Amino acid sequence: MKRILAHRWTVVCLMTITLLLAACGGSSEEPTSTTVPATEPIAAASSTSEPTATLEPSPSPTYTPEPTATPRPAISTGSPRPIATRPPVEPTQSTEPVPTDQLAIDFTDGASPFPTGTADDGSSLEVTDGVYVVSMPEGYWMNPQPSAPELVLRNGTVSVDVAFAGGEGFAGVLGRHAFDADGNEAFLVCGIYTDGSAGCYEFAGGAANETLFVESGAFEMRQFNTLTLTIVDGWYAFDVNQRMLGEGQISHEVDGNWGLYVQSMAGTVAAGFDWFTVRNPTVTSTTFDSGSPGPFWTGTLDDAGSAVEVVEGALAITMTGANQWYFVAPTPAVPFNDGLVETVTSVEGSGATGVIARASIDENGLNSGYICEINDSGAADCYVVVANEWTYLFGSEEGVYDPTGANLMTLRITGTQIDLSINSQHVGSVDDSTLTTGEWGMYSLFDGDPTSRLVNRYDSILIMDTSVY
Repeated sequence: MKRILAHRWTVVCLMTITLLLAACGGSSEEPTSTTVPATEPIAAASSTSEPTATLEPSPSPTYTPEPTATPRPAISTGSPRPIATRPPVEPTQSTEPVPTDQLAIDFTDGASPFPTGTADDGSSLEVTDGVYVVSMPEGYWMNPQPSAPELVLRNGTVSVDVAFAGGEGFAGVLGRHAFDADGNEAFLVCGIYTDGSAGCYEFAGGAANETLFVESGAFEMRQFNTLTLTIVDGWYAFDVNQRMLGEGQISHEVDGNWGLYVQSMAGTVAAGFDWFTVRNPTVTSTTFDSGSPGPFWTGTLDDAGSAVEVVEGALAITMTGANQWYFVAPTPAVPFNDGLVETVTSVEGSGATGVIARASIDENGLNSGYICEINDSGAADCYVVVANEWTYLFGSEEGVYDPTGANLMTLRITGTQIDLSINSQHVGSVDDSTLTTGEWGMYSLFDGDPTSRLVNRYDSILIMDTSVY
């Protein structure tokens, strides 16, 4: 563990700019920090509220599989399972305009824009007491999706609450549903099995490829389970009950619809969905090649020449004069709970470069946030900062990284899980419940001689909000 910082940020001063930064006061030997939020942090709606309805088993459960470490059968085998006849769409569309890039529905007023109906094979789609219930006979699967309008997105985060009743089965969410040149359905589906295991499958070319499998015990199985699937470009991540279950790659990068999936392996399975949301999770995806700073503030920070500016296709933070640290977040402020911040960055001089998440300032002007950095010694370290008090979480030895090179840093937080990767290699993770919401962005620390300077470059920045609303 390198550079324990908890005792070093003790002097605070106030600056009236919307950029979250610090640049004044204190001894030249001790970095100081001040941030001024553009807005007060906004707490997202809780995803742990009591369910509004109870799903009654139909039919009554006759078999409860024991948890097993044996991987479940693939959703689609060499002999594809039959697809249940799609029931007709009930004509109950709202007259209110519906945005085509997001949808949130809790089914208290019916199924629309999801289909309802029954089929001769025994499958059915209906709303019962505010729960959208998909019932499937053994050996069948179905992927109900919203229509009028469809949610045609390439990148998205889809979340549901789902409960099981009946036999042995699988239920989940799907993204990028489209048809290939041969008329085959193509999509990614992630979900949970009735035995408490989970998996993700990519459908393409009339077959399914298992891209993720997680044995039972990785998450706490509840009556209603919150599933969240995020797809951005060729990357996806799957979380259950605010636990990261895994990440992977998706091969078909196309626009598509987003919806639900239910399959029965034994007996009739009913899956009840308490609510459904989907939206584009991207807060910002910015490169600086054009010379524009995008949603980030630029300007002079102090009389010593410290500044934030776009230089040669990168956002550069230059610090000199006094020990200090800054963080730069999009303006106007966008506080949220769960998400990802990723940047390609380098550091020249004495200090560190990195990312910050769930950052905020209290009424006394004291800063909080999760900070992960690469410092000039080539070590990576992560901290939680509460009212300017720093606590070390995890990190690496010195010399692991080239601080002057272009390093890809990815900090992802879901619930209490904090996870850092650098150059696509896992650095570490920890469970910490100290902070729940705040802003996300880039972080810079200068702790060198007052006559020297630090230059941190950020070639690109991606910030995603994957909170469950």
